Amino acid sequence: MLSSKLQPKVIDEILQQPLQIAVSSLSSVHLAFFRGYLRTEKKLELDGIRWRFIGIEAANMLPALLTGQIDGLPAFRAHHHARRSSTNQGTCSCRQRAATWDRPAARDAVELAARLPRPESRMIARRFLRAIADANEAYARAPADMTALIAEWSGQDDKIIHAAQERMNPTTHLTQAQAQKWWDFIGSVMVERGELSPKVKPFPDVFDLSFQAS
Repeated sequence: MLSSKLQPKVIDEILQQPLQIAVSSLSSVHLAFFRGYLRTEKKLELDGIRWRFIGIEAANMLPALLTGQIDGLPAFRAHHHARRSSTNQGTCSCRQRAATWDRPAARDAVELAARLPRPESRMIARRFLRAIADANEAYARAPADMTALIAEWSGQDDKIIHAAQERMNPTTHLTQAQAQKWWDFIGSVMVERGELSPKVKPFPDVFDLSFQAS
């Protein structure tokens, strides 16, 4: 999502503008995806554009955008904060654009699985979660071998990743208890504030954990 003062028809028009773009952190998954997009689609590195990425708490992004402190932020994050509706349309939007907070890919995928009606789409989600499980197993076998891969993906120095590996586990999965905790802390509050319809339930409207069992 961009400030209304920017009206590009294609992204190429703004890549060389000195924009300030909000991300939750400089190792944000959204920033990593954007880096991959630049490399594969535009043949550019992140330092080849003139954007400055600024770490901002998710709840502060939309106010910062509206007051002109930043020029843009990840669209899927903004969409959620901007939509406050208890109508069916609002409920559908929240379910379809649920990537609002930085969280493990497994949580995004099981949310996605809950709204994929076509068999081929559901198979893609199942294969994606299988790939995550395979990656978890590969990391457990040889964590040191993964340092360079994690460093490239996150844009951080190898030494920083190595130090972080001693303190945290980068593997990802989602249990029912974890999903329920997300709902208790975030989803239920959204219902109370009228951002989600009371008809929306965490299982399987938001999370479909059966995809992790394949």
